[in-house]
Amino acid sequence: MNLYQKVYTYFIPQQYNHQTDDYDIKIKEIQEKYKLIINFSWVTSLFSLFYIGIAYIIAFFESLLIMPIAAIVFFLLPFLLKTPLPKRIIINLYITCTWIAACFLSYYSGGINSGVFPWLVLLPIIAKLLSTHIDTIIWLTIACISTIFFGFLGTLPADFDPKWQLIFVTNDYLGLIIIVWWLITIFDNAKFNAKQQLKREYRYITNINQKLHEKQQEILTQNEELHQQQEEIMSQRDFIEKKNEELSKVNRKMKANEEVLRKYLGTLEAQKKEILEQKSALEARDRQISSSINAALTIQQALLPDSEKINSFLNDYFIIYQPKDIVSGDFYWINQNQNITQKILVIADCTGHGVPGAFMTLIASVLLDKIINVWRIDDPAKIFQYLHTELKSILKQEKTNNNNGLDAVVIAWRETEGSVQLEFAGAKNDLYYNEPTQNKIQKLKGTRRSIGGFQNESILFETQKITLPKDTMLYIGSDGLADQNNFRRKKLGEITIIETLEKIKSHPLSEQKETLLNLLQTHMQGTAQRDDILWIGLRL
Repeated sequence: MNLYQKVYTYFIPQQYNHQTDDYDIKIKEIQEKYKLIINFSWVTSLFSLFYIGIAYIIAFFESLLIMPIAAIVFFLLPFLLKTPLPKRIIINLYITCTWIAACFLSYYSGGINSGVFPWLVLLPIIAKLLSTHIDTIIWLTIACISTIFFGFLGTLPADFDPKWQLIFVTNDYLGLIIIVWWLITIFDNAKFNAKQQLKREYRYITNINQKLHEKQQEILTQNEELHQQQEEIMSQRDFIEKKNEELSKVNRKMKANEEVLRKYLGTLEAQKKEILEQKSALEARDRQISSSINAALTIQQALLPDSEKINSFLNDYFIIYQPKDIVSGDFYWINQNQNITQKILVIADCTGHGVPGAFMTLIASVLLDKIINVWRIDDPAKIFQYLHTELKSILKQEKTNNNNGLDAVVIAWRETEGSVQLEFAGAKNDLYYNEPTQNKIQKLKGTRRSIGGFQNESILFETQKITLPKDTMLYIGSDGLADQNNFRRKKLGEITIIETLEKIKSHPLSEQKETLLNLLQTHMQGTAQRDDILWIGLRL
């Protein structure tokens, strides 16, 4: 049995797919109609595929919307023969699809003048060949109504290039002629061949049955393979379910982690809020402290001699006063003994800096007022000794064991004709001076002990007396200037300060001050100030 016969055998229903002993003409006629259905469907499907190519070439894109669908539908129609669906319905489905495609293409390719329009003639012809007399009348009526519709509609403009019009119309009419000729030929040959093949097909019945049996075996084999594939699919399904379960566990774990993270973020938010509240409290406290320190600065500045008072005691001078913080532990005190024309200048470096140092300056300044202005003590060494005793008493250092105190310099001088009588005492601080006729800076060393706190009481403060010519330069100050370090942690040092003073000793005092400030800024560049700085220069 050739392939042609196998195809028919496959699609023709089993009740008609056999030959009776008496060569039943009716059965044979039914078989021929089934063959025509198959031939019509697949030839139309092939022509639809060919038509898709022509439509693409001539840019008839509306055709590309329906012809692929028509090709698929016509190809699948024979498969409906394998279903319980009646033959008449399948035939009418075929005619309906043909009518839809012809109307659609006629509408978009020129209406009644379209090359596709004459295909409507096939509707009653196919119904006559394959279906009943009633279906033939129905489809004849539908074809007429469609013709009248397109007649009233008129000629529609084609959407494709006019230069393809001739090719398009020629192709459709040629196809129509071929299909009509082919259908009539098939129909006539079918009648003739039906009678001729009755005897031949009977002899093939047994062979066909054998082939059907083989086909059945093949189907059983395929069923077995499908069963194995189904088992494999089940196994894969179990594997996928297992993986899904694992993913579910991971998902639950991620949700748990997300909950932990959410709680952690909540804790962080609470901590952040607490930190912001603490920051706000600290800022408020800082503002309060700053306000208090600024108030302390105002008090400290009030205790320091103002410029008017200094100018009344000193002729030519400069003062470098740079607290490390807002308030300072360094201070200077100046006054004149009312009984004699003796001027007294004190510079002091109290323990600590900032607020603690500032408190010490207040105490020490008040005590100096008491010792010098009230008790009339004018000897520098005695001033230190009284200040030491009073400071230990006020701070109750014997009981509290605190060791706060101060380093200081006291100079007292009176002017005579052509010279100045100067008395000096130092508590861990020295006096530097330069006479007009000398090139070098001279130094009077102070006593190596501090004021206040626990000191070696056997070391007594000493007053040194010296007569100096007028215009002699005096320099006194705290250790903050010499002890200032640079970024290599090297101190500015006494030697550098003295060398600088020797170069500028004859310059105006304002220039000397500017030079010392520039020296300090250059040295401490890149570092912070480490201590309070107080340095005074005056010309006698």
